[in-house]
Amino acid sequence: MSAGLKLLFDECCSPRLPRELRDFYQRDYPALQIRHLMDDWTAGTPDSQWLEALRQDPSWIVITKDAGKNSAQEKLPLICREWGITHIVFTSGIISKGFVTQKNAVAGVWEQLFQLHRLPPGTQVKLGETSQKGDVTGFELRVNQKSLITVLRNLPAND
Repeated sequence: MSAGLKLLFDECCSPRLPRELRDFYQRDYPALQIRHLMDDWTAGTPDSQWLEALRQDPSWIVITKDAGKNSAQEKLPLICREWGITHIVFTSGIISKGFVTQKNAVAGVWEQLFQLHRLPPGTQVKLGETSQKGDVTGFELRVNQKSLITVLRNLPAND
């Protein structure tokens, strides 16, 4: 099941995040590949340059804090969408709560990550908190403001 799960954390994410997740999950998922952008590229490498390498292997999923709203010339989510690279964007609420919450959020949706290959290539997935009456109850993956589970349930059954 884990053979296809390849996660690449963008430069804006802490290098500790993929390292700690890899250390935690590697024994149970020996084929798992989790990398940080800085493992293979230098700081400031243009998104189009490193994404070009991923374009050759669409099984990689990019995890980022970059929602593509800053004034940077290249907007990571737009390139990912155009080139068919599925990507997860942390919501601002997750980003603002820091490293531990970001790590817990990825761990909280871990099993769902294995289902992302079923989405159309280039899909943007948001990783955020779920709440009930204002209290955070967990984490969820959403596509176009719908839960991943709902989106997957409504996909044509051709896989």
